[in-house]
Amino acid sequence: MNKDLQLIQHLYGEDTDITPAELLADDKSALEFRTLARSKSLIEQRRKNAPSALVLDNIFAAANAATLRKGRPHLRLMQFSVAHWAVAASLLLCLTAGLLFSQLIKSENEQALAQTLPAWDNSKQYEQVYNDMKLLESSVGNQQWGGTGSTYQVVNATP
Repeated sequence: MNKDLQLIQHLYGEDTDITPAELLADDKSALEFRTLARSKSLIEQRRKNAPSALVLDNIFAAANAATLRKGRPHLRLMQFSVAHWAVAASLLLCLTAGLLFSQLIKSENEQALAQTLPAWDNSKQYEQVYNDMKLLESSVGNQQWGGTGSTYQVVNATP
């Protein structure tokens, strides 16, 4: 165990693993113990000033008045100043305006894109050709689509 800790335990009368004679055997430990004992006695001899009852009553009254002014804890939201509310409102306004502006830009971009693309024809002919291509593509297997592996003849391809 730490020798300084054992000295302090001995100074305050606590049980230690070592006897006081063994603890104070060397000069360095004895000097340290005397210094600690002198400091302890000076601290204990200081006059203890307790505040008067009137001072304590004033402190408690002021604390009670401050608590009553603040109100209930769940109503503390109302204690924000006007500046706090103004900052919060302006942030909310900026975020809302930014969101609306981004939606407007997005819809304009979609409309411009829709105007540049040709209109899609969903006629049955195109659907049939698409399904036939998918069937042929799946039947090719490991060969690459569009390669020279097999020759296929499309029957009844005319609409």
